[in-house]
Amino acid sequence: MIANEQASDAAERSTKGGMTGSRLPRVTIGVPTYNRPAGLRRTLDCMLGQTFADLEVLVSDNASPDPDVAIVCDEYTARDTRIRVSRQATNVGITENFLSLLRAARGEYFMWAADDDEWAPGFVEACVALLDRGAVSAMTGFDTLYRGTGERTSNALPDLALDHCTARNIGAFLHTPTPSLFYGLHRRTALAFILDETRWFDYYDCYFVLRLITQGPVGIDPRVLFTAGVDGGAYAVKTVGKRLRFVPFLLATCQAIRGSRLSTIEAAGLQALAAATTLRLFLSQLRTRWFRVSAATR
Repeated sequence: MIANEQASDAAERSTKGGMTGSRLPRVTIGVPTYNRPAGLRRTLDCMLGQTFADLEVLVSDNASPDPDVAIVCDEYTARDTRIRVSRQATNVGITENFLSLLRAARGEYFMWAADDDEWAPGFVEACVALLDRGAVSAMTGFDTLYRGTGERTSNALPDLALDHCTARNIGAFLHTPTPSLFYGLHRRTALAFILDETRWFDYYDCYFVLRLITQGPVGIDPRVLFTAGVDGGAYAVKTVGKRLRFVPFLLATCQAIRGSRLSTIEAAGLQALAAATTLRLFLSQLRTRWFRVSAATR
């Protein structure tokens, strides 16, 4: 089995599972964490249980006041030398905590692993297989677990494929915008744009995926190997400001489409589709707000 050969090879190069010498890992997993020791423990268990063992795990603790976070970090670094931990002196915010992990990464491939999600043992191996076939980014099927209620729901995936042209893959993503693809495994060199980013806006995760698609194909393994965790009973879109704004996402998306290698006709059609997608997102949030107001007034 390929997975067993990879695990055996990695074990020969490691002490307690860690990399030795100057050899770099193929995969870097960045774990941003804040004040969730139980979630951090769950995430680290998932990462150390991956069948693809040629990896490093970087944890960035965003100045958690809960001392149990440091206890978990110390426990796991002692257990496996593939784990490295950095602690922010002060809370630097979510975005900077995420970016600090990418800057510190050494692997050819990189992914973020949130401390409220879960991964099957074969997740990284499945994504590496797609990247090795030429994908710029890879993801698997996924479901969503609402821990507050115990409900688990399936999710639709965009029709992305390695053999589809750029225009077709952009169109497929705009038809089914899936922000969780942000948490796939990516070529680290393809992520340089986010380190130079100066604008942050609502639905940036969708824009992030679209920027990857403009650089190359995104591969999806349909097997459900990833679980997006929601600690409450319902998912709420995180906003940059006090309320959701849609126009910055649309403008950035259209700019990315115009900057890709598409024909004038393809670019025009995809920009129109981006406008329609933005309108759908707006109407969806409007309906959600109306239902919440209605429920609160009953």
